[in-house]
Amino acid sequence: MGCGQSRAGRASIPSILELECGKIRGKSFRIDEDRSVNVFMGIPYAKPPVGDLRFQEPQPADKWDGVLDCLHHSAKAPQKELFVERFIANHVPSNEDCLYLNVFAPAWPPPQPNGFAVMVFIHGGAFAVHSSSFYGDIGICRCLCSKDVIVVTIQYRLGILGFAATGDSSCLANIGLRDQTFALRWIKDNIQAFNGDPENITVAGQSAGGVCTDLLTLSPYSRDLFSRAIVISGSAHCGWAMNDIRKVCKALRHHARKIGWKCPENVDDLAINQNMMEFLKEKKASALSLGVKSLRKRKDNIYGVDFTPVFDGDFFPEPIEQLRKTAPKKQCITGTTEFEGLFFASYRERKYNEKAMVSLISDFIQNDEKLAKRALELYPTEGKSKKEVIRAYMRLYSDICVNNGVHAFAEQMTKAGHTVYLYNFEYHPQTFGAMGWAFPFIGKL
Repeated sequence: MGCGQSRAGRASIPSILELECGKIRGKSFRIDEDRSVNVFMGIPYAKPPVGDLRFQEPQPADKWDGVLDCLHHSAKAPQKELFVERFIANHVPSNEDCLYLNVFAPAWPPPQPNGFAVMVFIHGGAFAVHSSSFYGDIGICRCLCSKDVIVVTIQYRLGILGFAATGDSSCLANIGLRDQTFALRWIKDNIQAFNGDPENITVAGQSAGGVCTDLLTLSPYSRDLFSRAIVISGSAHCGWAMNDIRKVCKALRHHARKIGWKCPENVDDLAINQNMMEFLKEKKASALSLGVKSLRKRKDNIYGVDFTPVFDGDFFPEPIEQLRKTAPKKQCITGTTEFEGLFFASYRERKYNEKAMVSLISDFIQNDEKLAKRALELYPTEGKSKKEVIRAYMRLYSDICVNNGVHAFAEQMTKAGHTVYLYNFEYHPQTFGAMGWAFPFIGKL
């Protein structure tokens, strides 16, 4: 691949690259006086999952003639976007045609004979929002590719389109995870064209992406496609990470009714679900889009995350605990930021005080007043300032939502024979000022 002679941070067009599906053209970012990174954005790794392919397994992308320009981020999966995303530099529209990935490849010779190490990043967003575009381009080139790493960011189906499930043959479960697996297979098959080493792939993910990364290390469909994992701010042990498939089906029926579905009478559950899925296949993608307003606490779902990975007997042929014991051994990094609960808490309470803390603990520790009291004592508020009480609440929510799950992942993976490194990230750049809450340094999105 050729290198453009642009100024630092500016883009130019590198040589055309030929893949199995066809030729692609990207651009080159100059990151210092001597080095450039070739960037290819919006590479299709599967057919558009539209029409008859909605709610179906991802299929190989069609080959194309000529040269495909891969110069910009592709559309993100259908969603009701976060307010803050409207102001980021790489804001993109949503579209059901969303199965694309981006490759950021150093243009200099790799330091190892087999090619550059590869890091695949899976974005988070409660399985309902977000996209690879949120993480930009030049920052990846300067901060990661400069360390002799190829970075690949991927997109996958979200919300109902990616994580609907009925527990029977009417709906394939874990479609979002199947998209990710399909992308990993594409990367393993094609990364040598970018001077990458297909035997040195690390998968990293944040929040819901961390959950997915954890689960991809376990499923027989995906676990042999990479060798290392970085599980950031979320794991399959988090309380919101996986739902009972019956609860997902219930939530799916509820949403279908909201957009006009009439449940047939005097038929069995399979017939009901088949009727519902036919109805959902005909609706516009926008009618199936979800946001994060659903994160508000409900009696039937404390976390408010309805559409998640599920145990389905296929993508996960055995219970997660058993798969963890038998999965191929990997090196793993996992950890948290200082206030992981900041994002979730903003959708739960309007006032953060001792009463709110008692309410929070009672939601998670029921029918055991003694244990609830002991838990509350770990986060003292008596005689504390308002700011200190808020911080105590955030520490409590962080432990409940993320920290306990991440530490359980580290413990269980270590017991199963994996090598695990644990971190805690507390850096808070003062230059962000009042907007610091929107960035994943103290509290993550």
